[in-house]
Amino acid sequence: DLGKMLGGGTTARVDARRIPHSSAARHAVMVNEGLIETILCGGDDYELIFCIPEADWPAIEAEACVLGVDITMIGQVADGQVAPEFIDLSGNARGFARRAFEHF
Repeated sequence: DLGKMLGGGTTARVDARRIPHSSAARHAVMVNEGLIETILCGGDDYELIFCIPEADWPAIEAEACVLGVDITMIGQVADGQVAPEFIDLSGNARGFARRAFEHF
């Protein structure tokens, strides 16, 4: 749902290698790297995504640790009119045809 979160005039750069995945998802992508788009944009969301100012990261990370909640910084939001860019598992920049899951 990153595409839905971004407002007009913003884009993002996400490092897909940092996104937490189940062992089954990691295995599927090792067998067929093309499945990363389905895993990231397919609609079965098991992780929450949120945005905070980068300067607030240390405090949020410390509080999450106190609460026993795992959080991972996966990218940055920036000014721009282009689609979000993802760094794939091979370290290459790429976009995805699907921006977000649509029920209909």
